[in-house]
Amino acid sequence: MSGSRRRRDELSLEFRLNVEKLSTTWRRELGLTLTCELDTSALVDRLGLPLLPLSDLAREVPRAAYHLYAIDGSAFSAAAVCHGAQPLGIVFNDEHEPERQRADVAHECAHLILGHQPTAVFDGFGRRQYPERLEAEASWFGPTLLVPRNGLVSVLRDDPRLEAAARHFNVSVPLARFVYNTRGCKRLVPLAA
Repeated sequence: MSGSRRRRDELSLEFRLNVEKLSTTWRRELGLTLTCELDTSALVDRLGLPLLPLSDLAREVPRAAYHLYAIDGSAFSAAAVCHGAQPLGIVFNDEHEPERQRADVAHECAHLILGHQPTAVFDGFGRRQYPERLEAEASWFGPTLLVPRNGLVSVLRDDPRLEAAARHFNVSVPLARFVYNTRGCKRLVPLAA
C-alpha cells in the first residue's frame, strides 16, 4: 500500500463525514448546490485571499519564483503563502491543465478551511516537506469541495459515466474516479459499461 493511501485510510470516519458537511456549508455560503461546479476563484475570494498565478509571481518576485521553477517547475502545484500564521494568498502553477489548477487550489483552500497551521515548505536541504497527516486531510477534503459525494451520486444517476461527471464538475476524470472509488458511490450508482 502506498504511503499516501495508507495515510488516507488512517483518516477517521468522523473526519470524512465532517468534511462532507463542511463542503456543503461552504457551497451554501457560495450559493451553490451539491451538483454545481465550484468556482475555486470564488472560494479563495470568500476566504479573503488573492489567487496568484506562478507566472505573475515570476515577473514580480523573480528570485522567489526561480527557486520553485529551478527545482522542477512542473512539480510545483500550489501553496498557501503565509506570514507567520497569517495566510496572504494562494500561489498556483498556471502552466498546469485547468482541471489540475482547480484541484491544487481546492487542496490549498482545504488546508486553510481546516485551520492547518503553516509549516516551512522546504527543509534545510531545499527539499519540499509535507506533514503527512495534514496533507492526507487536505487531499481528502480538496476533492470533496470540488465533487461532493452526494452531488456525484446525483449527477451519475442522470448519466452513469465518470467522464460526463468530470465534465459536469470541471475536474479531471482521475479526480472524479477518486471520489467515486473512495466515498462509497459504487454501491449506490454503478457506472455504465
